Amino acid sequence: MELELYGVDDKFYSKLDQEDALLGSYPVDDGCRIHKLAGRGGRCL
Repeated sequence: MELELYGVDDKFYSKLDQEDALLGSYPVDDGCRIHKLAGRGGRCL
């Protein structure tokens, strides 16, 4: 699964690609959104 972090203004912040990292180790602010990218054969939920 691939996750990306976007800010309030829909500006791309970073990929959430460290599987052992906590969410707090990324630059998450109020109003941010996490976007899940569909992988091969995957479905977006």
